[in-house]
Amino acid sequence: MKAAGETSRLGEILRFLSYTGCRPAELRNLRWTDIHLQGQTRAIVIPEHKTTRTQREPEPRVIPMVDELVSLLKDIRDRRESDEFVFVTRRKRPWARSSIQQSVRRLRRKIGLPEDVVLYGIRHRVGTESIRNGNDLRATADLLGQKNLRVTERYVHPTAGIEKLAEAMNRATKSVRDA
Repeated sequence: MKAAGETSRLGEILRFLSYTGCRPAELRNLRWTDIHLQGQTRAIVIPEHKTTRTQREPEPRVIPMVDELVSLLKDIRDRRESDEFVFVTRRKRPWARSSIQQSVRRLRRKIGLPEDVVLYGIRHRVGTESIRNGNDLRATADLLGQKNLRVTERYVHPTAGIEKLAEAMNRATKSVRDA
């Protein structure tokens, strides 16, 4: 993110994805009407997303916002570049899928990252960090907008050290040891 420049459009995209775990398509289609900055329950509510097509009763994806995300969105809003879309290009048009991918590809080559480093990897990192920092699989699935826990497993990459595994084992066997 530092290499992209935190205030550059690509830097803002990378920060947004890091704070939300959104799919890149959700970012590209995000509208100001989806964002609720006021009140206690500051959230992004995405009415139509990838999993609404597979749900019996489609539900919107609700993404709670941390303070840093609220600040980022306010900064973007204050530029008043678009009344409809949150993320727009310098020409004030919504980002195309290929445009974001091309920007990431340029950045990746500029700083020497491997070719398999892609935008979707941020989503995987959010899932991994969620589990690593103590959230259970259901909470992580909800944060990522997944209804199926098996699908969520794809986003969570085991990175726990022996200390984390020891803590997990202590929690898992607490009732046995207390008996």
